[in-house]
Amino acid sequence: EWNFIRKDGTRVPVQLTVTAKRGAAGELMGFIGLVLDLTERKQAEAAQRRYQDELEKTVHLRTAELRSARDAAQAANHAKSAFLANMSHEIRTPMNAILGFAHLLRRSPLTPQQSERIDKLCSASEHLLQIINDVLDLSKIEAGKLQLIEAPFDVHAAVTEVTALCHLQAEASGTVLEARIKDKTPTWVVGDAGRFRQVLINLIGNGIKFAPNGRVDV
Repeated sequence: EWNFIRKDGTRVPVQLTVTAKRGAAGELMGFIGLVLDLTERKQAEAAQRRYQDELEKTVHLRTAELRSARDAAQAANHAKSAFLANMSHEIRTPMNAILGFAHLLRRSPLTPQQSERIDKLCSASEHLLQIINDVLDLSKIEAGKLQLIEAPFDVHAAVTEVTALCHLQAEASGTVLEARIKDKTPTWVVGDAGRFRQVLINLIGNGIKFAPNGRVDV
């Protein structure tokens, strides 16, 4: 590669190939020069370098933005987990107090109606306490390490308990709520009783919510 200079002083990049011309006896007679103008190729190479430089800058900038977004998301996630864990502890303390007073009330002389209401209060409080404990397991849920409990529980009693718990909500919306358990349904099953109750409460609650003055059958 070489540079030619025009009369106006501008430089022209060229590829210069020089070949010796010899006679029959091998004597040197002169040289033949072949010149290829490289201007367009050099311009294309320069444009390619500029494009690569811009691309690298864009990649670095985008990588930095993604890293910043990732760090912000992680920080927000840690803050959320810390907030929920702290609030769960703060809520669990008065909830345990409510449960304690409810159990004390159970020992007091009560009318049948009062006794039924205290039972529902205890059931609702215990269920809420279970939800609070689940919130404490948020980090386990996010890590995919939350395990279901496998233990025998009375499925008939669980259905009856949840139905009684949702009965007041059904009455308030004018919805008829009934639960029927087939004779062939086993009384005792192995599973996570808390999750089972949660599923039932969600299903029944949605049924009551979207069927006002209607009917919900379990």
